[in-house]
Amino acid sequence: MGELMTKNLDKMLEFYSSVSGLPFFILVGMSLVALLALIAMFRQARQLGRLKRELEWQHEQTGKRLLALQTALSQIDMPAQEQAEINVNLDDVVDKIRPDIVALERQIETMRTDLSRLAEVMTEQEQLSRAIEMAKRGARRAEIVEATGVSADQADAIVKFHGPERG
Repeated sequence: MGELMTKNLDKMLEFYSSVSGLPFFILVGMSLVALLALIAMFRQARQLGRLKRELEWQHEQTGKRLLALQTALSQIDMPAQEQAEINVNLDDVVDKIRPDIVALERQIETMRTDLSRLAEVMTEQEQLSRAIEMAKRGARRAEIVEATGVSADQADAIVKFHGPERG
């Protein structure tokens, strides 16, 4: 029994150190990297979504507070001069918080851009996954290029590493 295990171990080592074993290691390594990248992208997308919702909520709350303050001030019965002074002070307050509002709007726009880029990456990853599946089923390069939109060079590599052996 020990001899059988030794023979099997020797065969495994021979395969992994052979010319056939190298593409296998590359494929496994690339698959692991792709899987880890997908997991990281999904986590980042969720985190960006949460941050975006929080910033939008803060922006909305600031707008509501300003509107409530303006409404309350407009309902106060006071001389025109005092009302003008309050409006000037209110304008000063608005001017002071305006950079914060602009910064929040920039952050929201940045997140929208990041989410858009993330969606593009996810689409590309889906195309590659679909191309790999097609190659495993025996599809040729032209079919893969037409169906998925990957480049001819990418399709060649996918067919080479994922396609069934052709005699």
